[in-house]
Amino acid sequence: MNTCPDKLEIAAYYDGELAADRAQAMRAHLAECQACRAELDGLGLVSESLASVKAPLSQISLYRLHRRVQDAMEQNLLHMVRRVCAAAAAVLLASSLWLISQPRRESPAAPPWTDASMATSSISADVHSPAGAWYLGDLRASEADARSADVKNVSD
Repeated sequence: MNTCPDKLEIAAYYDGELAADRAQAMRAHLAECQACRAELDGLGLVSESLASVKAPLSQISLYRLHRRVQDAMEQNLLHMVRRVCAAAAAVLLASSLWLISQPRRESPAAPPWTDASMATSSISADVHSPAGAWYLGDLRASEADARSADVKNVSD
């Protein structure tokens, strides 16, 4: 190799993560380059010193560490929720203001393509399912009851 590999590639070599051809090239480079051999030796020393540490965390320390991580994650989640809510409120406000600024239009009583009798009829005679017939049957009965009550009130 003409140039030295970066430290991540040396660390990957140390961990045995390089492909066979790349590892062979790294071995050839390490035979020639004193600086890269020193980097590799430094990784070995760090690895040995970390492996020699035998002080496990107590249950309380593990709980505190877990709690701090969880609190940090919840804080980030709350910030994200606040941002999303603020964006939704801004969209709602902008669309409301736009709707208010639009001129009001009077809607016609019935569209021009419908017959006037269809517009005043509240129940269609076309029923295509048993559930529709049952529902419309109840509506027709309640309309008939309302008409008979109106007739009775008029006659009294």
